[in-house]
Amino acid sequence: MDDLVVWLRAQIAAAEASARTDEWNRPHGSRCGITADNLPECDCDYWKTVLAQCEAHEMVLRLAETVYVGYAAVRAVGLAYQHNPGYREEWKP
Repeated sequence: MDDLVVWLRAQIAAAEASARTDEWNRPHGSRCGITADNLPECDCDYWKTVLAQCEAHEMVLRLAETVYVGYAAVRAVGLAYQHNPGYREEWKP
């Protein structure tokens, strides 16, 4: 299970870093589906959702370290990142 926690922390950090970059805030970004050059900047603020999810996922991992919340919760967080490279089928709940 330690491998899953280490891997999840890396995925959460990468998602948070990506959400904090200009990539999420650039005009006509593909994150929200805007692609035409004549459309205004994306104002969907999806990056705020990503940051909130990262915070929630990290909280679950911290709880798993300090109090028993069950590794089922950690495995459930893993499902959010299951399509990323390095995810193992054995981690599925």
